[in-house]
Amino acid sequence: MSTLRFYVKPAPGERVETELAVPDEAASCILGTVRSPNGDPAGGCAVLLYGEDEAEPLAQAFTDAQGRFCFGPIPGDRLYIINIYRDSARIRTLEIGV
Repeated sequence: MSTLRFYVKPAPGERVETELAVPDEAASCILGTVRSPNGDPAGGCAVLLYGEDEAEPLAQAFTDAQGRFCFGPIPGDRLYIINIYRDSARIRTLEIGV
């Protein structure tokens, strides 16, 4: 994933508007939301990303208060496995083909 960074320091009461051109990107990302069985967002879950044939996780994240997580940049066109753990209990495994 490309990084586009700029700095801005608005003066008090100033409104700053900008337009950005983002370059094409070859890398992929996986975004998701974890929910409890009753449908509420599940914050504080451990989310581990594995390659299809890898025993060790490639990345790890924790869900925020809204149950959201993000992995990236990651290579596309390969199979990933996501394990989700809540309160030390495994919730489920999800296979994703990118």
